[in-house]
Amino acid sequence: MLNGEPVWENKEALKHIYFAREINAAASSVISGFKVKEYLKIASEYLPNWDKELAEELIKLFHLDKKKRIVKLSKGMTSMLTIVVALASKAEFTFLDEPVAGLDVVARERFYRILLDEFTESGRTFVISTHIIEEAEDLFEEVIFLHKGEILLKENTQELLEHTAYISGKAEEVEEFIKGKQVYGLEKIGRSKGGMVRWSEGEEPEATEDITLQKMHLQKIFISLCGREDDVE
Repeated sequence: MLNGEPVWENKEALKHIYFAREINAAASSVISGFKVKEYLKIASEYLPNWDKELAEELIKLFHLDKKKRIVKLSKGMTSMLTIVVALASKAEFTFLDEPVAGLDVVARERFYRILLDEFTESGRTFVISTHIIEEAEDLFEEVIFLHKGEILLKENTQELLEHTAYISGKAEEVEEFIKGKQVYGLEKIGRSKGGMVRWSEGEEPEATEDITLQKMHLQKIFISLCGREDDVE
C-alpha cells in the first residue's frame, strides 16, 4: 500500500517506487545479451524520474564499461549496475535487495557514502535488506530483524544500540542485575554468566567490579536474537 492505495498494477503508485534486485545475467536470460548502455536506455524509458546525469556520474565512478554485455560482467560489476539504476531512478521509495553482493570492501564503502549523500540531498526513503549488517549499521534510522519469516524486532537503530549490551560476570551478580530486563542467549561458563541484555528508556545500568557491560553492534544483536530464540527470558 502507498498512501492508502494498492501498488499492484497501479501505474500512478509505481511511479514513486523502485525495487532493485540482483540482475539475472545467466546466458539464458533475456537481458544477458544487452550491453550496459542498452540496459540503461531501457531503464530510462521505464522510470519516469530517471536522472541521466547521475547515472553517467555513477557509471564513471564504478568504472563500468557501457559497451560490455551484461553476461560478461562480473558479480561485482552486475551489482554496481543494479545500484546505478536504483539510485538514478530517483524513486521516492527505493528498495535494495542485497545491494553490495559481490562488491569488495572499497566498493561497498563507496556505495554507502553515495547512498548517504543521496539520502541527505533528496530525502528519499531507502529500504535495504542485507546480511552484511555491522558495516552498514550507520546507515539505518530504523532496523527490522527477520528470522524464518517472522519479525523479531523493529526499532529505531540508535535507541536499540543505546539500550543493549553484552553482560558478563559472576553468575549470582548477573542474575541480580538482569531482573526485570530482557535477556537473550544467556550462557553459564563455570561460575560466570554472559548474554545480551536490554533495558528500558530512562534506565542507566552501570558496570560494577563483578559486572562487565560491553557495547554491541547490530550484527551481534541479530545473532543473539536469531541464534538463541529458546533462551529468551
